[in-house]
Amino acid sequence: MAKVPYPDIASLEPRVQMMVAVAAPLNLIKVMAHAQGNVESVLRLSDAVLNRGVLNPVLRQVALIRLCVVMGSDYERTLLESVSVGEGMSQSLIEAAREGSASAKLDEMQRAAARLAEELNQSVRPSSETYDYLAARLSVRELIELVQAIGFYLMQARVIETFGVELEQPPVDLARRMENADTEGLQAWRNGTR
Repeated sequence: MAKVPYPDIASLEPRVQMMVAVAAPLNLIKVMAHAQGNVESVLRLSDAVLNRGVLNPVLRQVALIRLCVVMGSDYERTLLESVSVGEGMSQSLIEAAREGSASAKLDEMQRAAARLAEELNQSVRPSSETYDYLAARLSVRELIELVQAIGFYLMQARVIETFGVELEQPPVDLARRMENADTEGLQAWRNGTR
């Protein structure tokens, strides 16, 4: 059981109620709703990280899955693996991402992205070798998006682990949810009209 109770959604500000209603039914979002002034920004950043960048989504997911493994965040790993399926990743590639930079099943670029996640979990900056390799192969925008994605999930995992957020049973299948998403409602939310 989480260390803080899930809020009574009806007691939240109307805008927060709407966001919780249209978001994936995740315990993490319920816990974050306590911080009513922050939850919309966090959800918008999550949307941007997963849906609005130019970085190759498979490369991003490899880094994020590895990050979750080295952090020990089973909650986020489970959710991000379902996102990865939605991005077309095979189970074999997901398993290789769990192994990270040591996996012979990842290509060189994927190993570098996994290594970046491993290093940023341990330090505020990556090694020069990792940074130089990625900077020579990614645009500045892609590299910033990758670092921001890793940083975002570092933050999310700390919220999850600090407050003991429990994985939903059964786990929410974000790949299936993306297939069945209310794209009109999502677009209205992204545009600020909902």
